[in-house]
Amino acid sequence: MIVYLLSMKQLSTFLLIICSLALFGQHKPLTFKTDTIALAEVAAHMNSYKVVCGSIERITTTDADIEKVHLIRVGDGEDRVTLVVWYTDALDWDPPFEEWLAVGDNICVQGQISAYGGQPRIEVGNQGQVHK
Repeated sequence: MIVYLLSMKQLSTFLLIICSLALFGQHKPLTFKTDTIALAEVAAHMNSYKVVCGSIERITTTDADIEKVHLIRVGDGEDRVTLVVWYTDALDWDPPFEEWLAVGDNICVQGQISAYGGQPRIEVGNQGQVHK
């Protein structure tokens, strides 16, 4: 009986570790003090996982080749980043995407900075990446 309980405890620990790695092992934990960069610095941090803060200047919803997508421009002029939220991902947001984010909101977003058409962007896969 003790051997059985011990092996069940070990199995539970193993499963907990595996699940934790699957859920949280993709990116290192971020801290706003050390991982936040200014909008003017975004281009210098391509392919880095960072936190970027700013004001929402524009929100558009468009039909991409594959599916509908929300494009959120944070910042203006040269100092900006576009957040990409696929429509199917936004369906899981609570409160709903359309009610939670609005032009003029100050937000911080964490994610992988990449480029599309020469412009910096961050794909937002879940609402937890965005902080108001």
